[in-house]
Amino acid sequence: MCRQSPNTSRQPGLTALGAAVRRGRTDAVRTLLAHGADPERLSWETEGAMTPLTIACKHGSLPCLELLLSARADASRPCRARALSPLGWAIEGAHVQLVQALVSARAPLGAMCTRGGLGPKALASSLMQRAIAALETFDAWEDAKPATEKVVVRFEQIISLLQYAEAEAAARKSASDAAAEMPAAAAGTVLFFP
Repeated sequence: MCRQSPNTSRQPGLTALGAAVRRGRTDAVRTLLAHGADPERLSWETEGAMTPLTIACKHGSLPCLELLLSARADASRPCRARALSPLGWAIEGAHVQLVQALVSARAPLGAMCTRGGLGPKALASSLMQRAIAALETFDAWEDAKPATEKVVVRFEQIISLLQYAEAEAAARKSASDAAAEMPAAAAGTVLFFP
């Protein structure tokens, strides 16, 4: 019996895990992860090298994203030069749930791994402005207007999520800085007040 590693791929090409994620095949993703597929192993798409997590975000697959995160795929891993970060792909696709999952997994919020070197919030704002501008040109295309209005709402939700996550990260950093400044002698002292 010939057993091939789940991590092999034709160079350049997709690994079996990358291909399963690309097609949204959660059953195959689950099986491959159970048999040792590396959730960090790079696959090749048109845009360049991508992790399975990036591929899940590019193709908008929340179930695959959740499986990969539970297999300890790194949401904070920087992207390759020509590809967007997982968070960048989720934002570009206006996938609110993917953005929420990545923010919860502590994807980097300050990373400039998006088209044009924009940060995640700036990318979402830019894409929302494009959608709003498109709404103004839809007089002749009334059928497209409701779908575009929904996209604008999704970008608003994404921007709110990112603002909340930034505020939460700043609060964590502030608390960490305050703890670091605490004198060593007071660090173990417990004070009781009557």
